[in-house]
Amino acid sequence: LALTGFLPSEISQDSSTQYGDIIYPDDRESVWRAVQDGVTKDKHFEVEYRIVTKSGHIKWVWERGGKVADMQTNDIFLEGFITDITQQKLLANQLQQSQKMESIGTLAGGIAHEFNNMLAIIMGNNELVMEEVPQGSLARESTEEIRVAGLRARDVVKQLLTFSRQDDAVKKTMDFKLVVQES
Repeated sequence: LALTGFLPSEISQDSSTQYGDIIYPDDRESVWRAVQDGVTKDKHFEVEYRIVTKSGHIKWVWERGGKVADMQTNDIFLEGFITDITQQKLLANQLQQSQKMESIGTLAGGIAHEFNNMLAIIMGNNELVMEEVPQGSLARESTEEIRVAGLRARDVVKQLLTFSRQDDAVKKTMDFKLVVQES
């Protein structure tokens, strides 16, 4: 009852719902194959699959069982146990997602550092050019635009490093009017 929400009398050979009916449809074939393999080879079977509870929730279960023969009637029965592993599956999924995010953070950090190195060369050379270009000239305006774009790019690098947790950036407020004007 605790696992499925069904009373034992609601899931039996004599009722309209049998245990196979609550196995998640996509998993029924693999469960059937595992049970058949165990029964035909006279060995225990183990299988993970999903069930649909009476309330419609999906739970992951692990089942281990085998066949048992009644010596008096020669009837064959399945005997075993089923364990709810839903929480373990959720935790494993969360761990996997966490590891993916950590990998993405490491990748973002590596890209940010490489980009930062290239950006330093661009901005440094632009500063040298700005010293040689006269004030008010078209070239001076272009070098100023390069400087502003370089500063914005540096901010993007800082955001990537913050995302990758490789930089202890401090949050600050920004003037959106100024950002729009610069753009």
